[in-house]
Amino acid sequence: MEGYAVAYVAAEFGVPVRLVKHVSDNADEGAVAWASLVDRSARALGEWAAAHLG
Repeated sequence: MEGYAVAYVAAEFGVPVRLVKHVSDNADEGAVAWASLVDRSARALGEWAAAHLG
C-alpha cells in the first residue's frame, strides 16, 4: 500500500526508485506477534539486500 505512494511521488519528480517488500504477516490473529514478525521480515530483507545490492 505505502509502496504505491512512494513510487507515485518518485515518478512525479523523475526519481528512480526500486521497492523491495516482504510480507510480515497474514493479517490474521497471528499478527498479534507483530514485533517478532517484523524482526523476521527485516532480517529477510537484509539478507536479500546483501545478496542483491552488495
